[in-house]
Amino acid sequence: MRTDTEDAGKRERADNLLSFLRDAPKERLYLVPHNRGRHWVLGVIDPWEDLVLYFDPLREKKRDDFTELMNMALADWKITTGEGIRRRRDCKTKFSNRPCPLQEGSVECGYFILGFMRDIVLNGIDALESKQFYTSEDLDLIRGEWSEHVMEFVNYDV
Repeated sequence: MRTDTEDAGKRERADNLLSFLRDAPKERLYLVPHNRGRHWVLGVIDPWEDLVLYFDPLREKKRDDFTELMNMALADWKITTGEGIRRRRDCKTKFSNRPCPLQEGSVECGYFILGFMRDIVLNGIDALESKQFYTSEDLDLIRGEWSEHVMEFVNYDV
């Protein structure tokens, strides 16, 4: 049983996502990391194609919370942009589980999602298709890149 607070939180996240999608140009994909409570997954949204690609390093099949959030945001986007009027009424957002490196440990999912985003940005949406795993060296590189990026925002004068 869900609470009003959980529904309000999901509505707020959908509204935040809508604010990014509102003026979405065609041919642009949106990377949406999502924490399902204790596990990070990645969605890649193409609002104009009404498509969400789903990357889960644990390859779990359950994605109800993520699907609901994406459906809320994309339904609002269709109304806001008028795309809902141009499409068939029964047209639903397509979700596609995509192959990606398998996470063997239990705590590295955040680094996997950072790696997925980096690989997609640098090498395209199909970059993860042939990659079966990240080595410990790959994960160390991802951690290092993340640390360097975060350090750019650290204020040492405090």
